[in-house]
Amino acid sequence: MSSGKARITFVRNRNDNSVPIITAVSIDDWVVATLGPGEKTTLEVDAGLRHVGLKGKSTPMTLKPARDYFFYIELNKEGTQYELHSVLKSTTVRLHNS
Repeated sequence: MSSGKARITFVRNRNDNSVPIITAVSIDDWVVATLGPGEKTTLEVDAGLRHVGLKGKSTPMTLKPARDYFFYIELNKEGTQYELHSVLKSTTVRLHNS
């Protein structure tokens, strides 16, 4: 990992829907990835205050350099409701939902 950077990994759940629903992941109001069921992406971003989110909703977070951050994106099987969870060690915190 580069100096002054934080690593963020987003993991999408697998819905039981036959239609693949794509989820847009954003950092600082920019779409940085689109994820289908079961997909994941890892990005390196500058440390500091970042707004992490999905579908137009974001949560401010202060990211520290040389740290890894993990987010789990959970959609219901219809793809109409979602939750974004921050996963750190053995705890999970729900950041926001639709």
